[in-house]
Amino acid sequence: MADFPSPIRIYSDRATAAAAAAKHAAQIIRDAIAERGEARIIAATGASQFEFVNSLVSEPDIEWTEVEMFHLDEYVDLSIDHPASFRRYLLDLEVGGRIIEGDVAVLTDAGEDHILSLIHI
Repeated sequence: MADFPSPIRIYSDRATAAAAAAKHAAQIIRDAIAERGEARIIAATGASQFEFVNSLVSEPDIEWTEVEMFHLDEYVDLSIDHPASFRRYLLDLEVGGRIIEGDVAVLTDAGEDHILSLIHI
């Protein structure tokens, strides 16, 4: 497992920073699966995170079936079918040309009763 606090690193552009962060996160996920047989992650969503998330799911040798993923936020009253839905984005992530398999805990779109719903993909 990584030692904390991590040193501050500066990269020349967002894509390079995202790839480096994804590589680091992927190793932590692999280590958690090796040690405990499972990993739980929180996926930050939004346009600023797309490069990181896309880099993360491109990392090799992550057993996504052993990963439970939660996401941080969603637009209020936005249907999961809407193209801007962060839930839809996370559920549609592809690894090597296939949709990832695993558990994704997403906020429902049940008006005031925003609750977590675990979806197995």
